[in-house]
Amino acid sequence: MTTVRPNTTWKTTWNKTLYDYEKVINDINNGTHNKVIVQSKGKRNMKFCPIIGDFVYVSCNKLKIMKCVVISEFSVNMTQLEDPYNKGENRTHTENNICLTMRVIEVYNQAEPLKGNQSTWVKM
Repeated sequence: MTTVRPNTTWKTTWNKTLYDYEKVINDINNGTHNKVIVQSKGKRNMKFCPIIGDFVYVSCNKLKIMKCVVISEFSVNMTQLEDPYNKGENRTHTENNICLTMRVIEVYNQAEPLKGNQSTWVKM
């Protein structure tokens, strides 16, 4: 028998010095972004991970900038993903390139305070 858990709400944190979150928001608002975000797992060992249908609030610069829904679970990407929003050179987020995808469902243009965490993923 398969156990089904209710959807969980998560927070993931972006580093404003490494990622151009303002350009992501502008591109989404202008319709030049497809609203699909590839998000790394980070380096932390996780007992529970986000699953398809979970909600994710993205925090950056101590602000809640968007709400997303998970559309694919974590998997290993064999090649490093190009991301035009990286500041500087493309970088790996984890040694093993574990990422999931999420779809932006809301952008907060009047962002509320929402402090980030040292860990990339935290349950809310």
